[in-house]
Amino acid sequence: LLNVDFIQISCISLDGMLLSKVLPISSFRRALRHGLSIYGHAQAQGLHAEAPNVAGLDSSGRANGLLFVDLSTLMRKPWCAGTGPSRVAVKRWSTCVAQVFAEMQWRSTDTADHAVTQVAEETVPLTADPRYVARWSLALLHSKGVTVCSAFHYDVEVFRRNFAEDRHTALEAEETEMLRHDYINCLELAGCTQLQKSHTLDNNQLQFQLCASKGITSADQAQQFKVVLKEVSDRTDKVCTFMSKPYSHSQHVNLASYWFRLSGKMLFYDTREDEISCLGKKWLAGVRHHLPALCAIFAPTVNCYRRKPRTTDEVFISVTRCSQSSESTSSHLQSTTTAWLVNNLVSGTANPYLVEAFSILAGLHGLESESTLPVSSQPLPSSLREAVQCLEEDTYLCSKLPKLCDWLISVHRGTHLSFFANHHTSPEDAYLSTYQINEEFARERNRYMESL
Repeated sequence: LLNVDFIQISCISLDGMLLSKVLPISSFRRALRHGLSIYGHAQAQGLHAEAPNVAGLDSSGRANGLLFVDLSTLMRKPWCAGTGPSRVAVKRWSTCVAQVFAEMQWRSTDTADHAVTQVAEETVPLTADPRYVARWSLALLHSKGVTVCSAFHYDVEVFRRNFAEDRHTALEAEETEMLRHDYINCLELAGCTQLQKSHTLDNNQLQFQLCASKGITSADQAQQFKVVLKEVSDRTDKVCTFMSKPYSHSQHVNLASYWFRLSGKMLFYDTREDEISCLGKKWLAGVRHHLPALCAIFAPTVNCYRRKPRTTDEVFISVTRCSQSSESTSSHLQSTTTAWLVNNLVSGTANPYLVEAFSILAGLHGLESESTLPVSSQPLPSSLREAVQCLEEDTYLCSKLPKLCDWLISVHRGTHLSFFANHHTSPEDAYLSTYQINEEFARERNRYMESL
């Protein structure tokens, strides 16, 4: 915390949005010890601050939540202090700003509302907090002698804001490449995320591959990566979006992938037989068995289903052998050749903590089953409404995380699905006119483009 003037304390909502409070460093030291008060209902808010009807939430406005930070996620934000690249810097003052992620806990007793409370010991973990759930699932796996190493790969699109016409315009190739270098410089200055590689796919589309990390670090880095790209773009009057398909005429679809492997007592690949191991097959079967329900986690927006519907999941879930950079204990990068479970169904708008948590739970179900779980016979959902229904009917996942699943279903139905009640997302809706299709894409952009 040396030379830091302000700290932005952020927790992650179910939709993957940041809920933040900014404190001077003097107040942060008290919050570090005792927690920071926050409105507990905010955890389930929609992208535009909608408050869905969620059972068990206090909607009275009382600050019934407390944020407890994890200093290992501390990230400096030099672009906020005028010390970043010249095209990004806003030279107003020499204030040093940093950001740290926190997890929400709930007060177990009624206490007075204060900015910083003195009753940190009277709290209980919020079992619907995405980061807490991810750590819980990792601990469950670690108790079996297994370590997780994972990485996120992202495609993003960048546009220029056109304030005069209230729309977004595409960038030239040189401008996109210049912005990519700005992103890389700011990621290095922040010291938060290790990039394996990045390159330009099209005039306004970029691809980034994050280095693999162990445990919760992978999801933390993915969330920090999103923060950096969003804020740096905003500083230059650009928009960086992770939504799957912003425009109906887009030639590309923004994809993401989640690379995942196990080490310890269980491995995905049998090197002696040069094929996927028996344990790997059972893990993979668990993920495929729950895949219809997992679509509500991996593809959490209406726009995600603009991709062509698939009748099989093999194109999304696979095991591959390749070289992937990973962080060693000495913080140096090393290249390892091993087997990775690659999930290409994950959208860039998905909450990385929930992706990690539910992937582990589905895989563990496969390992715990006496026989290999059957692949779900139903096709993958073609809409968010179908995916939410599949999640609600998945008794295993709902029994493992009952509060989180209840909240997720309520949030999806109370925000996304209610907002797009008369919406069509299937690419096969040929009966819609060009005008109707463009109008629906415009509503999706209005909701998702700058929020996710």
